[in-house]
Amino acid sequence: MLRENSRLMPSNDYGRAKQTMEAAVAAPHVTCYGLGNVVGCDALAARHFFR
Repeated sequence: MLRENSRLMPSNDYGRAKQTMEAAVAAPHVTCYGLGNVVGCDALAARHFFR
């Protein structure tokens, strides 16, 4: 089970870049959100790909 304090072990370039970025901005006043989808983008994609 993964927990907030689990050791990070990214397995690909995206994960390593994300880990590097989060470490670069780590501070008590910074919050990093991992958004799965930007609001509204799914509707735009649907219009483009599923006509």
